Amino acid sequence: MAKKMAKKSAKRAKRSSSTKKSAKKTAKKSPKKSGKRSAKKSSGRKASSAMKSMKKSARRASSAMKSRANKAVKSVKRAARKAPGRARKVMTQVTDAIENAVQSATQAVATTAGTVVGAVESVLPESNNESSSNGGGGGSSSSS
Repeated sequence: MAKKMAKKSAKRAKRSSSTKKSAKKTAKKSPKKSGKRSAKKSSGRKASSAMKSMKKSARRASSAMKSRANKAVKSVKRAARKAPGRARKVMTQVTDAIENAVQSATQAVATTAGTVVGAVESVLPESNNESSSNGGGGGSSSSS
């Protein structure tokens, strides 16, 4: 049994020394050359893909902003086009309202004047009334 153990330990020693040497060789080679290359490639790829995605998002954002600006410009132009027509419409409405107010005021004044003239005529003696209406100077109720 001791012989078997000795053989196994000897094999282990050979394996470990041979694996140690090969591991040392690969360890020496890998960090210097291949590790740097892979790091360079991966970082370059990551940076370029990040830049591409950033550019794409910037394009999307700029196109969205352009469309918003175009919509705003269109709405301003539309409002500017419609403004004179709206102003005319408001002015006609205002003038109509003023004309209606003036007409109603004129009617009220005329009605009041007719009432006053009628009251004065009723108070005046008949002789004065006939001479004033026959004179042709101021027939108030029959002329309008």
